Amino acid sequence: MTSYDITFCKGHALITTLDGMVLVDTGSQKSFSANGQLYLCGELLEVPTSIESIDAAYLSSKVGTPVFGLLGMDILAEKVVLIDYPHGRICLDYEGAPGQETVSFSSFGLPGVELRLKNQMFKFVLDTGSPISYAPAWLLKDFEEVGNVEDFSPLTTT
Repeated sequence: MTSYDITFCKGHALITTLDGMVLVDTGSQKSFSANGQLYLCGELLEVPTSIESIDAAYLSSKVGTPVFGLLGMDILAEKVVLIDYPHGRICLDYEGAPGQETVSFSSFGLPGVELRLKNQMFKFVLDTGSPISYAPAWLLKDFEEVGNVEDFSPLTTT
């Protein structure tokens, strides 16, 4: 098991690898890095240097700190991952206890979780690359707004 401390910048979860800060993004189907390689769990992995028009420089400008790359589901889906927000760490190749809860995967290959709100179960996509959550207005109307956060969509470059 390899454990990485989580650093948050503008609500985005980042880990520090030997190469630099990497955005952990379960909402992205693909990974990339500035030099085409990511060093994780003692392995050197070949990845693209960009996804369409998104590269490390663009990601750094949006996140607000130098970012070497993005760790997406193409790599994460091959690992057993423990995301431990309360203790500020992400463990890859985690050897959890038998029967420990796992997440399901949506039709897009992204991790999903079930949440109970207003005594009903709802399925949501777990997107660690986004500082905000999306839900229909009718579902949230009885909840107090926590605040406003600006986000960007890597697919639209806005």
